[in-house]
Amino acid sequence: MKRVLVIGLAVVLSFGVLATDTLKMRTAAAMPDDRHSISITTRIAGNTVALSQHLVEDRPGGGCIVSQTRLDVCVQASGPDCSRPINVRVDAYDMPSAHAAGLLLAIGVANALDPNAILIGLRQAGLAIESVSVVEAPQGGVSYPPGPPTLATALVDLVDASLAADRPGGGCDEVKPLFDVGAAALGFQPSCLSQPPQNVPPQVQP
Repeated sequence: MKRVLVIGLAVVLSFGVLATDTLKMRTAAAMPDDRHSISITTRIAGNTVALSQHLVEDRPGGGCIVSQTRLDVCVQASGPDCSRPINVRVDAYDMPSAHAAGLLLAIGVANALDPNAILIGLRQAGLAIESVSVVEAPQGGVSYPPGPPTLATALVDLVDASLAADRPGGGCDEVKPLFDVGAAALGFQPSCLSQPPQNVPPQVQP
């Protein structure tokens, strides 16, 4: 039976805006490329952010776990039009590295970092990555208000708090430490005000 963990959480980001986010992690699924999926959506100061990811555990020929991550940012000041989506791919040697590196690659590309520099930084941080690639992205990153917070801080806060909200053993236990060390290696630091949700019971849907 497929079990989908749905956690509603409230995160106070560095600029004091209350954002309501949802983390969904499929812990089991019938499709082999959808066993571990993450979907995070929120509004930050009126701007909509959607981040989704799924893993393919064995690419053709085997040997790697592939994460495919998409990030959409819609800035309120831009009207109904959203930024061109960011789609990235990571080939990694283990599942936590695939998850963490894919999330950080999407955040890095949104902030106009060079993918090769991201790869080097994440490898130096200890993530077991074979390669990274950008499938689609806006030229020069995402156009976002200068802050505070910056787009990088807002996204790192959002992912960090969402991963922290997963139940023990829910699949994020090994992802969050790698995400945190990778974010630090890329110069992304979560704000001091970012806190995991308190007393929010998880809801497990069959």
